[in-house]
Amino acid sequence: MKELKEILRTFRSNRDFTSLTEVLTENAIIREDLFQIIKNKTEYPYSEHASWILIHFTKAKPNLTQAKINLLIDILFESNNQTVLRNVLCTLNQLKLSDYRESELIDLLVNFILDKNNKVALHVYAIQMLVKFIKKYPDLKQEVDQVLTIQIDNASPAFISAVKSYHKMFEITKKSPLNK
Repeated sequence: MKELKEILRTFRSNRDFTSLTEVLTENAIIREDLFQIIKNKTEYPYSEHASWILIHFTKAKPNLTQAKINLLIDILFESNNQTVLRNVLCTLNQLKLSDYRESELIDLLVNFILDKNNKVALHVYAIQMLVKFIKKYPDLKQEVDQVLTIQIDNASPAFISAVKSYHKMFEITKKSPLNK
């Protein structure tokens, strides 16, 4: 853990995702420490930076993060740190869905959207994750549509844009010859 904290301190100044991805790929212990720093809510800036790094690592090596999907889902339920929540949800959006705590997770995502105290990025990533669940469970779309309709009033431009993208995605699906 001490070694990773030093790596994170260095990262703060150089922002070198590429070399850090190499280290995390090659060293399973440091990679595990990264997950534990996020899970254990290690003091600022460690859990925030670790979760940010995880986004970039997952883009490069999704299979290595996929194995930790249950832990990441648990973090969503345990954390109240907006930065960590946003980064972990962004990471989860890059992974394949899991059945782990699935119905609870869907409810949590809806609650993220309904809570106006949450940052807009958390709302946007929650919408993106719900799209994946709607593709798996089409009946969920009606409930998500209602939630988005409720939240659109006085929403930020980023939220409105996310809702427009959401609707466009399903308009295309409706127009598909497969859905006649």
